[in-house]
Amino acid sequence: RQHQGPAFRDHVWVLQCTGSYRDRCAKLGQELFEDVVKTCEVCRLIRQLPEQMQTTAGRELLTNIIQRLEDFEQTLSDTQRQLRGICEKQGFDHCTSRPTFAGGAHVFVNPCVAHCLPTMFDVGELRKEHIIVSFEYRHLVDKAMSVGSRPPKYRNE
Repeated sequence: RQHQGPAFRDHVWVLQCTGSYRDRCAKLGQELFEDVVKTCEVCRLIRQLPEQMQTTAGRELLTNIIQRLEDFEQTLSDTQRQLRGICEKQGFDHCTSRPTFAGGAHVFVNPCVAHCLPTMFDVGELRKEHIIVSFEYRHLVDKAMSVGSRPPKYRNE
C-alpha cells in the first residue's frame, strides 16, 4: 500500500510483514548496530590499556578483548550499515528505526518526509508488523529482509 500526501515528495510504502518480529529486527540490524556502537566505545576506552599492563598475561588478555570487540563490529552487513545511516538522517530520538509514534514499526524514509510521518497515520494504525519505507530505500529493506532461510513476505503485495 502506498501513502501519498501533499507534504510528501516521494511515495512512502507501508509494508505489512509476516513472520517473527524478533527475526525482522535481527535482519534489519538496528539493535545489533546499537550494540556495536556500545562495544566500539568500550574498545576506544581500553585501547591504550595494554601498554600500561604490568604482565604479559594482562597485555594479552586486553589485546584479545580489543580484537573480539573489533570483530564484533564486522558482524554488521553493508546493508544494515546503510539502513542505520538512514536512521541517523531521519532525526528521530536516539536515531532509532522505531520511533515512538510508529507503534513498533520500523521506519526508513527520506529525511525530507520523516517529520511528516507522525501526522500521516492515525494513532494505532502502525504496528510491529509494519515497515515504513521510502521508494529509494525499498531495495535496502528487501535486501536485508532476504537474508537467511526465509525470503521476505509482505501481506499487502
